[in-house]
Amino acid sequence: MTRDGGDDTSRVLGAPRLMADVVERVRLTKRLDARAPLTVIRGPGGSGKTVLAADWVRRAGVTGAWVTVDSSTSTRERLWTAVAERLAGTGPAGSGGFLDSVGAVGDLRALLRRSLGMLRSPRYLVLDNFHALRDADTVAEDLVDLLLTSSQLNVIVLTRAPTILERSVTAARLDRVLLTTADLRLTQQESAAVLASAGLRPPDAVADLHRASGGSPLLVRALARGLGTGVGPDDSPEAVTRAVVADLLRGTAAPLREFMMRTAVPEMFDAELACRLAWCVDATPYIDAVKAQGMIMRVDCAGRPLYRYPPMLREALLEEAQEQIGPELVELHLFTAEWAEDHVSAKTALEHALAARELGLVSQILLRHGTDLVAERDVYSTLAHLSVETASGYPVIALFLGIGARLRQARPRAEEYLAAATTAARVLEQHAKSAEKAALATVESVALRFTGRPAQAVPAARRALRLLAGSTAATGKLSGQVGHLRLQNALTLWRAGLPDEVRAALSENVAELDTLPITAALATLSTGAAIRAIEGDLPSARRALARVDDGDWPAAVRDDYPGAAYHLAKAVLALEALDLTEVRRYTEPRPPHVDSIDVQPYIVAVEMLVDLAEGRRAQVLQRLHRYLRAEDRCDLSQPDRRVLVPVLALLDLARGQAGQAEQLLATLSPTSPVVLVLRAVA
Repeated sequence: MTRDGGDDTSRVLGAPRLMADVVERVRLTKRLDARAPLTVIRGPGGSGKTVLAADWVRRAGVTGAWVTVDSSTSTRERLWTAVAERLAGTGPAGSGGFLDSVGAVGDLRALLRRSLGMLRSPRYLVLDNFHALRDADTVAEDLVDLLLTSSQLNVIVLTRAPTILERSVTAARLDRVLLTTADLRLTQQESAAVLASAGLRPPDAVADLHRASGGSPLLVRALARGLGTGVGPDDSPEAVTRAVVADLLRGTAAPLREFMMRTAVPEMFDAELACRLAWCVDATPYIDAVKAQGMIMRVDCAGRPLYRYPPMLREALLEEAQEQIGPELVELHLFTAEWAEDHVSAKTALEHALAARELGLVSQILLRHGTDLVAERDVYSTLAHLSVETASGYPVIALFLGIGARLRQARPRAEEYLAAATTAARVLEQHAKSAEKAALATVESVALRFTGRPAQAVPAARRALRLLAGSTAATGKLSGQVGHLRLQNALTLWRAGLPDEVRAALSENVAELDTLPITAALATLSTGAAIRAIEGDLPSARRALARVDDGDWPAAVRDDYPGAAYHLAKAVLALEALDLTEVRRYTEPRPPHVDSIDVQPYIVAVEMLVDLAEGRRAQVLQRLHRYLRAEDRCDLSQPDRRVLVPVLALLDLARGQAGQAEQLLATLSPTSPVVLVLRAVA
């Protein structure tokens, strides 16, 4: 709420006068209402420390003195002299004689104890700008000593930098309230109140501006002033935001503004990256200067500090960077990509590598982290601007683009990218080292499998698995990816109808299960369970599924791409038990990516069998036709025939059309167990 119409006079001598439209921050003033002996409010410039404290002392009606540290009060002696003088102006406070003694006394703390430690009535002392003191630690010790000896004194310290007053030992000796930068950031409700004072009330606009400002009191107040004055009726909040931020930047010294422009390239950065981006030996002074202006936020990640600008400020900085240092941005994005891969995420590194137009680095990031990125759909849109011609020299990129096109149901485009991936992988593999050969052979294997040609992919899959069995493949840039690469080649062999080779490939992963990434380990067990379930080895399938069910797998992983085969295996076992409700539990809703991955035809087959079991024969063909339309085909591919033709033959048998069933079975291997069983039934 804004200030009421009551008495605006503060009884704290020296307290700053507040603007009429100041908004009370109830959640923070409630903390101050505890009236602890010591309150420390720490935050950057513009974070609202002074306004909060001044508003509270006025509302609380307390008596005392407010001293702001500046050049005239920056030493211990000068500060305490100013404090005594200010307190003397508040009435009898027991500080008489202090001014005459401070210059001559040998033990200043004892003098403080005598003069201020025996106050005859309650007094509040507010020390603003505490970080500017030359002897801040000594004064902090003075304060603790005073508060331990006087029950009449309360102190509020406002500072931009941490002090010894925040240490746990202080809290053990005194009741203390501590408000930090995180506490001072505005909530959306508080931002709405500030902006409402400028006449901006639409909830959507308030929410957008709050997110854009990151809750920075400095930026929100600047927006409120900008929105409230000199704004034409046609000016949007976004236009005013840009103008306000531009004004803030114009008031910043040129060297600091250039530092901010350069460090705005990454979403967040540490001191090491800042040095590289800004070409400086030590970034700490610049970071401290930006923090002091309240224009940066600190985020602690894995025990180290990272910094980021509020979104709207970063956007303005990037616009200015484009104008001022445009040609250098490519290099800055490259620096950021290299740093982000180790410190933030592969996705962030990928985005900056693309911005740097370094497709070689993009390819390397995909190679090192592709199995983690493959489940993130927005990665494909990040790459989507790359043409087939551009990607044709980078097989890993072409493969990803092919997968992305399949997800978008753009099958012809997917075929083009996957063909480019196959060709490039074959060419580059001839001159690659062992680890790269394994990766490139896997690209060829996967690309051919995705284009419905797993039989042609078998040589590449076998070649990759041989290379992955060697010690050299498990080192360098393939470290951590070997299990995923083995799995992808095993899937190729599965689709090619070579179950014995699949089991051999998976057994190598099972032997290393404890060292595999969680997604590779889960997918290995799930795939093994699905193969056994489909082959009719139900006891082995149940044992494999029990390892999954008993494991500590996050549900988000088990129900996503790595666990698709888990859902298939569960559905097959439920179908064997004729528990159709349980079947639907694992096929509806479908796991993400099921429309583009290898288990899809098997899941379609299970759903067709459920339709048959429930007597919905027409649904069987309708489901098959939907699958063919999604695959952009008129007929089944050979791998899909092995999976779906037996279901169609069973449908014909259910209709009493044994002749048609025999014609379908004639297209399959005569020694297939499924064919033998169906012919026996016929």
